[in-house]
Amino acid sequence: MTDFTPHLARNLAKLPPYLFARIDALKAEAKAKGADLIDVSIGDPDQPTFKHIVREGKAAVADPANHQYPSYTGKLSFRTAVAQWYQGRFGVSLDPATRQVNRDGQPVLLSAREYAVLELLMQRPGAVLSRAQIEDRLYGWGEEIESNAVSVYVHQLRKKLGADFIRSMRGVGYFLDTGKDMSA
Repeated sequence: MTDFTPHLARNLAKLPPYLFARIDALKAEAKAKGADLIDVSIGDPDQPTFKHIVREGKAAVADPANHQYPSYTGKLSFRTAVAQWYQGRFGVSLDPATRQVNRDGQPVLLSAREYAVLELLMQRPGAVLSRAQIEDRLYGWGEEIESNAVSVYVHQLRKKLGADFIRSMRGVGYFLDTGKDMSA
């Protein structure tokens, strides 16, 4: 007989517990022991939302331009802003509309998968992405994945964009350097 027991998706299972649920549990535990607590945790508002905010929210909900799912590739204006930031920081420009990459004004030819890895990392500046997170973005359902595929794409990108452009956090994943210390 087939087991149809629901299980959390791999990425959801890795998420830590919700912080405020943990804080609530700790508060309840302290109160049960007789502690007198002053709760300043979330800061729920004690006044109604300003009328102009409610009005703008209603207008946005009523606007047909907002009545569709967002693109799976992300908002072009956001992707462009991220690309501009990296252009100024690293001399690497990425045009999300044309999928063209330049390093110090010179075109860099990337495979489709190399481009996808680069764009994914550029959309999350400083965030460490695991190999599994990158694979989830690169491959379709049921597509065969070589065990070292992400490492190969990262190696190729480093050769083309500079050895220090994509950094590794050993045993965790890859990230684009933002100038902040990621070891802390």
